[in-house]
Amino acid sequence: MHSDRRKFLKSLGFFTLTPYSILLSQSKAARANDTEADLVFPLSVASGDPAPDGVVLWTRVNPAVVINRSEPLYFEVASDRSFTSVLYRGVIDGSELHEGRDYTVSVDLAQKPEAQLQPFTRYYYRFIYRDTSSRIGCCKTLPNADDELARLRFAQLTCQDYTSGYFAALDAVADEVDLDFVVHLGDFVYEYARYPDVKNLPRAIAIPQQAAVSLEDFRFIYREYRKDRSLQRAMENHTWIITTDDHETANDCYWDYAQDALGLPAGEHPLSAASTTEKNRLKLAAQRAWVEYVPARVELNPDATHPWDYLKIYRKFRFGRLGELYMTDTRTYRSVGSASVNAENNELLPAGMMPTMLGTEQKAWLIDGMRTSSAQWQIWGNQTLLGQFGVLERISGRNLTLLAGTDAWDGYPEERRDVLEALHSKVEGRLLVLTGDLHTYLTSYVKLDYNQASNSDRDNVIGIELMTPSITSSNFADSLRVRAEVAEENGAPQFIDRVYRFIGEQYIQGPLQETVLDSKIRLANPHFADFGAVYYGYTVVELKPETVEWRVYHVDRLKKTLAEAKRKKVRHQRYHFKDRKIQNIFWPFGSSSQG
Repeated sequence: MHSDRRKFLKSLGFFTLTPYSILLSQSKAARANDTEADLVFPLSVASGDPAPDGVVLWTRVNPAVVINRSEPLYFEVASDRSFTSVLYRGVIDGSELHEGRDYTVSVDLAQKPEAQLQPFTRYYYRFIYRDTSSRIGCCKTLPNADDELARLRFAQLTCQDYTSGYFAALDAVADEVDLDFVVHLGDFVYEYARYPDVKNLPRAIAIPQQAAVSLEDFRFIYREYRKDRSLQRAMENHTWIITTDDHETANDCYWDYAQDALGLPAGEHPLSAASTTEKNRLKLAAQRAWVEYVPARVELNPDATHPWDYLKIYRKFRFGRLGELYMTDTRTYRSVGSASVNAENNELLPAGMMPTMLGTEQKAWLIDGMRTSSAQWQIWGNQTLLGQFGVLERISGRNLTLLAGTDAWDGYPEERRDVLEALHSKVEGRLLVLTGDLHTYLTSYVKLDYNQASNSDRDNVIGIELMTPSITSSNFADSLRVRAEVAEENGAPQFIDRVYRFIGEQYIQGPLQETVLDSKIRLANPHFADFGAVYYGYTVVELKPETVEWRVYHVDRLKKTLAEAKRKKVRHQRYHFKDRKIQNIFWPFGSSSQG
């Protein structure tokens, strides 16, 4: 329906970046103390979307200090934190600070030879407004496409609901001095005033309704998140690569292809029963706020009225010859799940259409990109669980008891198989799928056929999937209990709700019961190499030419500071692509070796 229009917009290359001029003069004198910085730049600074010759820098100027629109905003990039060696200085016209972007700016340093920025190099930057310096940020460029890298190290993050806890885990990420980048797989913000159905939440967001319904709601949510000092520190200290999941717009949202509009689950959102125009307006508002508050180099047509034409965020990043990362968008183009498990949704799919997670164009982009890439590792920045997750699948050969729900790839088994079969001969075991969403820690072998129990079949195993715990959002065990409790309170618990309650309650019995239950889940899902349902925190991934190694850290979400919350290593594992085996280096209840 919109194919020709999208191709036209793509050819124009719309971007959402702030224009600026280059200054070759010496560094600008500025007051540099945190008190004044926080007055002028209350949301601090951030960097994102690295390129070999630059990154995107971001900040927001406090509207209260924007008195004279002729006053310019400056930024500087230096090779040292004290700015004695300033490499690059730019000026942004004061007219760019306005309500239309909520006083945010995003400047791209890439393709600016005057900047003299080198590949795979760390730099420092700051913004200056009315002679006041922002806090200092640290950024890093990508290597050149053909550079040989011995190692890449990045943090993997997901699901950071503000109301469900505190961001001490992000303080730990900020303190990771040896990271190259941070990869965030979505749910950077949540649309909620308070996370639904959970009692005694430690924080709340003051929007008029339970969920965001307008651009101002979304902007307010982003501002509240970005005020958090722990999140600020993590974004100051590292360059981030970010995509979206559902909560940047609405829980379990999808695209209603029959209506050509945003789809919302019935009864779950204030606009569930609204017109298609109102729903698309909601999607556009969510996209616009994301563009304003996330440092990203994405395609944008600000005049478009259709969400597909307005913004395209799927994109890739090349880490030399070592790996190529494909950050997908599995919400904007996804249909409802498979009719075989979601028969009531048939009316939402046009006749003859196969359920899709990626949409036609993005699916082709992902497959073609990986199949033609010369990088050693193909890395997929995915959102919902790719692997099968249930109880009776191997016995029945059908998706019956779906513990990850039809919102995950279990709801799209045909497209999952299409993608993996297309990649099978290319990746040869070096496919790394990075996943979030489920609020649990999980490692899994990626298989063409998940009902085949063997993990040693090289014709069936093509790589691994690594799921990181949530930062704060209710973990898998807590989520199961809450879901069952809500069903009982509503007076209509089903068999699956009783299963959820049983599993959730078993997890709180202690470490031994937790270990037993994790092992039973792995027994029912033999492609799972590991499963940990009770953690919060993040993962550090280390990629080398022949191996990928990762460490998982648990950080208590209910403690305000890292000193109180503490960082605890709960897993350390390694995968070697040649033998296609996941090895335990450290596991809290026993390991092959300590590390």
